[in-house]
Amino acid sequence: MTTTGTTTIRVTVRTRDLILRMIKNEMPGKTADEAVQFLYDEHWKAQCIADAERWRREHPDEYRAELAELERWTASDIDLDAIEGPYFRSKEELDEALNWPAPDQRNAA
Repeated sequence: MTTTGTTTIRVTVRTRDLILRMIKNEMPGKTADEAVQFLYDEHWKAQCIADAERWRREHPDEYRAELAELERWTASDIDLDAIEGPYFRSKEELDEALNWPAPDQRNAA
Protein backbone atom coordinates (compact mmCIF):
# COMPACT_ATOMS: atom_id res chain seq x y z
CA MET A 1 0.00 0.00 0.00
CA THR A 2 1.32 3.41 -0.94
CA THR A 3 0.42 6.23 1.40
CA THR A 4 0.84 9.84 0.34
CA GLY A 5 -0.32 11.27 3.64
CA THR A 6 -2.78 10.69 6.41
CA THR A 7 -5.57 12.62 8.06
CA THR A 8 -8.23 12.09 10.67
CA ILE A 9 -11.93 11.89 9.87
CA ARG A 10 -14.69 12.31 12.38
CA VAL A 11 -17.11 9.41 12.59
CA THR A 12 -19.42 8.26 15.33
CA VAL A 13 -18.16 5.66 17.77
CA ARG A 14 -20.72 3.27 16.28
CA THR A 15 -19.34 3.76 12.74
CA ARG A 16 -15.77 3.28 13.96
CA ASP A 17 -16.80 0.10 15.76
CA LEU A 18 -18.61 -1.21 12.68
CA ILE A 19 -15.53 -0.64 10.51
CA LEU A 20 -13.26 -2.30 13.06
CA ARG A 21 -15.65 -5.25 13.38
CA MET A 22 -15.77 -5.61 9.60
CA ILE A 23 -11.97 -5.63 9.47
CA LYS A 24 -11.71 -8.22 12.26
CA ASN A 25 -14.36 -10.55 10.81
CA GLU A 26 -13.97 -10.11 7.06
CA MET A 27 -10.61 -8.47 6.35
CA PRO A 28 -8.06 -9.71 8.88
CA GLY A 29 -4.75 -7.91 8.56
CA LYS A 30 -6.18 -4.93 6.67
CA THR A 31 -6.03 -1.35 7.88
CA ALA A 32 -8.98 0.97 8.45
CA ASP A 33 -7.81 2.90 5.39
CA GLU A 34 -7.97 -0.24 3.26
CA ALA A 35 -11.42 -1.07 4.65
CA VAL A 36 -12.80 2.38 3.85
CA GLN A 37 -11.27 2.23 0.34
CA PHE A 38 -12.90 -1.22 -0.10
CA LEU A 39 -16.27 0.21 0.93
CA TYR A 40 -15.85 3.10 -1.51
CA ASP A 41 -14.87 0.71 -4.32
CA GLU A 42 -17.93 -1.44 -3.61
CA HIS A 43 -20.13 1.65 -3.68
CA TRP A 44 -18.57 2.69 -7.01
CA LYS A 45 -19.19 -0.79 -8.49
CA ALA A 46 -22.80 -0.72 -7.27
CA GLN A 47 -23.25 2.69 -8.90
CA CYS A 48 -21.88 1.36 -12.20
CA ILE A 49 -24.31 -1.55 -12.07
CA ALA A 50 -27.19 0.79 -11.24
CA ASP A 51 -26.21 3.05 -14.17
CA ALA A 52 -26.13 0.05 -16.52
CA GLU A 53 -29.51 -1.13 -15.27
CA ARG A 54 -30.98 2.36 -15.73
CA TRP A 55 -29.61 2.47 -19.29
CA ARG A 56 -31.12 -0.96 -19.97
CA ARG A 57 -34.56 0.22 -18.78
CA GLU A 58 -34.39 3.56 -20.60
CA HIS A 59 -33.04 2.13 -23.88
CA PRO A 60 -34.73 -1.24 -24.36
CA ASP A 61 -34.23 -1.29 -28.15
CA GLU A 62 -30.50 -0.64 -27.88
CA TYR A 63 -30.27 -3.22 -25.10
CA ARG A 64 -31.99 -5.84 -27.26
CA ALA A 65 -29.62 -4.96 -30.11
CA GLU A 66 -26.64 -5.47 -27.78
CA LEU A 67 -28.00 -8.85 -26.71
CA ALA A 68 -28.55 -9.84 -30.35
CA GLU A 69 -24.98 -8.88 -31.19
CA LEU A 70 -23.71 -10.86 -28.22
CA GLU A 71 -25.72 -13.85 -29.47
CA ARG A 72 -24.08 -13.50 -32.87
CA TRP A 73 -20.64 -13.40 -31.29
CA THR A 74 -21.21 -16.49 -29.21
CA ALA A 75 -23.24 -18.48 -31.74
CA SER A 76 -20.93 -18.32 -34.75
CA ASP A 77 -17.36 -17.82 -35.81
CA ILE A 78 -17.42 -14.11 -36.45
CA ASP A 79 -14.29 -12.36 -37.59
CA LEU A 80 -13.93 -10.07 -34.57
CA ASP A 81 -11.51 -7.84 -36.46
CA ALA A 82 -14.26 -7.06 -38.99
CA ILE A 83 -16.70 -5.76 -36.37
CA GLU A 84 -16.91 -1.99 -36.08
CA GLY A 85 -17.58 -0.22 -32.83
CA PRO A 86 -16.08 1.46 -29.77
CA TYR A 87 -14.03 -1.31 -28.22
CA PHE A 88 -11.66 -0.67 -25.35
CA ARG A 89 -8.38 -2.36 -24.59
CA SER A 90 -8.54 -1.70 -20.85
CA LYS A 91 -10.85 -0.64 -18.03
CA GLU A 92 -8.97 2.66 -17.87
CA GLU A 93 -9.68 3.33 -21.54
CA LEU A 94 -13.39 2.59 -20.98
CA ASP A 95 -13.48 4.78 -17.85
CA GLU A 96 -11.90 7.63 -19.82
CA ALA A 97 -14.44 7.28 -22.63
CA LEU A 98 -17.29 7.33 -20.13
CA ASN A 99 -15.71 10.19 -18.15
CA TRP A 100 -15.71 8.06 -15.00
CA PRO A 101 -13.04 8.93 -12.44
CA ALA A 102 -10.20 6.49 -12.18
CA PRO A 103 -9.93 4.84 -8.74
CA ASP A 104 -6.84 6.88 -7.85
CA GLN A 105 -8.63 10.12 -8.78
CA ARG A 106 -11.86 9.52 -6.86
CA ASN A 107 -10.72 11.22 -3.68
CA ALA A 108 -9.12 14.18 -5.48
CA ALA A 109 -12.38 16.17 -5.50
